[in-house]
Amino acid sequence: MKKVIFLVGLLLIYNEQQNISYLNLLERFKQSFSSIDEARLAMALVLWRKKSWDEIQEKLDHHYKVVSKEVIENSESPVILLGQSLVTRRWVDVALQGKDSAPFSSHEEEQFKDIIQKFAFTNAKNGKFNKDEARFLIGLSNTRSEITQLSNLFRKWR
Repeated sequence: MKKVIFLVGLLLIYNEQQNISYLNLLERFKQSFSSIDEARLAMALVLWRKKSWDEIQEKLDHHYKVVSKEVIENSESPVILLGQSLVTRRWVDVALQGKDSAPFSSHEEEQFKDIIQKFAFTNAKNGKFNKDEARFLIGLSNTRSEITQLSNLFRKWR
């Protein structure tokens, strides 16, 4: 029964034209993850992002519980698990709006600076970080527009 609910949710995505952003995300997940199960589960986690982790785990059989852990631990994961809550990465929120990128608010810029600085001055980093670490920490994707956006932000901080 759990698998049927999972598959019905994914079929609804395919059958609704207004969900183009979901279709685009699913296509992206198919390219990012090594198996179709991981891609489908990544999409399911986006759909279930307002549910608690325990509630999600109750819906999954053993196989999908293992897959869900693999998705969460993957650097391309669309969500981050914080306690029992799923938090969507910024690039997913932008993609759900049907966009490739969105300008940073001044509040986001300050948050990003704090996050990156904390990371750079801990873990024996001596104040150093690379663009991939920064991109991962602040939830950006590797699209051309978001790479450019991050570069512009670094220039602004100089």
